[in-house]
Amino acid sequence: MKKRLLNIAVALGLVSGLFVGAIAPAGALGPEEPATTIYFPWVPHDDTIAGIEGITGSVTVQNVEIYSVKVTVTAYQGDAVTITLNPRASQTFSAADLGIPEGSGSGVVASAEWWDVDPDVLFQIGICERASDGAATLYRGSPENTVDGSVQLDFPPQMVTVVQNGFTYTEGTDYTWDWTYNPSDSSFYLSINWSPDGAEPSVGSPYYVYVYGSCNPPRIAGVEKHTVGTVGVRTNANTEMVDGYSAIPSMDVDMAEYGGVTLEWQSRWVLPIVQTNNGWNTEIVITNIWDEPTAVNATFYAAGGQGVAGPGLTLLSGQFLAPGKSVRVDLTEDAGFPEGAVGSVWIDATHAVVATAFRHKAETGMMLTTNAQPRTDSIGILSLANGLYIDPLEKFGPLVFRDYNGWNTGINIANLSSENNRVTVTYYNYAGNVVASEAVTIPPRAMEYVYTPATGNFGLGENQVTAVRMSTRWWRQSTR
Repeated sequence: MKKRLLNIAVALGLVSGLFVGAIAPAGALGPEEPATTIYFPWVPHDDTIAGIEGITGSVTVQNVEIYSVKVTVTAYQGDAVTITLNPRASQTFSAADLGIPEGSGSGVVASAEWWDVDPDVLFQIGICERASDGAATLYRGSPENTVDGSVQLDFPPQMVTVVQNGFTYTEGTDYTWDWTYNPSDSSFYLSINWSPDGAEPSVGSPYYVYVYGSCNPPRIAGVEKHTVGTVGVRTNANTEMVDGYSAIPSMDVDMAEYGGVTLEWQSRWVLPIVQTNNGWNTEIVITNIWDEPTAVNATFYAAGGQGVAGPGLTLLSGQFLAPGKSVRVDLTEDAGFPEGAVGSVWIDATHAVVATAFRHKAETGMMLTTNAQPRTDSIGILSLANGLYIDPLEKFGPLVFRDYNGWNTGINIANLSSENNRVTVTYYNYAGNVVASEAVTIPPRAMEYVYTPATGNFGLGENQVTAVRMSTRWWRQSTR
């Protein structure tokens, strides 16, 4: 699993790989895929965030599987709730349901396990594989010889069932099991140990061992929604403001650990946009999701400020965070930002954290929430015959507005690499035709944004709904 995530991190590491609405009233981007564990950086309960009072949130968790799962939703500063979710079903939990104290908020984590852990049931519905030859037959040795034979397998075992004459022995009480890997024949070998003081087969009698592996973990997805004026996911005429964000999947947390050759296992993230311009204010929240204390650093880099080559502003330096605790920074009140600041925030922590940025514009009643995205500096390259290394990457925005019923979309592009990136933004209409295109060069670790209405003079007309493709190529001449 770690190797697969590393490969993904390498693929994303070259990009300007973070694209979120700078101006558009939209929620945060969704995860690439569901996960067994998902994280909500901050769920408010009658909280004041970035100058807006009375914000209350809720989380909705969905079972995306074809089989029931047990889901445990835990507020780090609150309570834990466990429920069973039927296939494709969802459940909403308010901040009050999770015991989050009023006048504040909490990070929240949701995790899933299969409702029925009977391996044969999981095999029958296609969740696990079973050894291809069915049950292996072993014979009980003498009581002094507690370990019986080995079962040769072509996959590492995850679950084992031991049966004799219709009776199923209890793992842990009656027996334990272990496995080893033999590189000489690329096989796995399972052994049964009868040392526990429980029931066991009589000496010399046969029993059957069913072995299961390649079991897919259950997957869930989630979204947070917060409002002013009403409580819960339903809105009505009393709702003054509303926004939300998608939960952060566990694979993003893993991806953030692959920071670079000398920075493995740090948790490294970027908030693509924070701002105090044009009446906006931003408050960031960082939550420690690890079971140990962590130290957090956060640095602001201004848009157009040449990234790490330009001036930065330290927001947090070695901030201590106990497990489950959060730290909040209001850019105006806490950091003293003047009007007119726009940029990104780069986060480093010694252990796993998640983060989000709440952007609020009080005068127009607008809220926008953007989760931090995993950041890497790994470089994946393709070696061509001519010695030129090329690593392209594409991102897609399926819904872009240009003066559509008053809605406009902005796109922020953060360069995560240590090399210049030339990013091309191409707009398409419903027929699949290119209606506009533009390109920006982004310095290392800098951020730029493209405001869609500004592109109208070359094809993107008014009252349009389009899609967008963002692509980049990073070039380096081979030195070999």
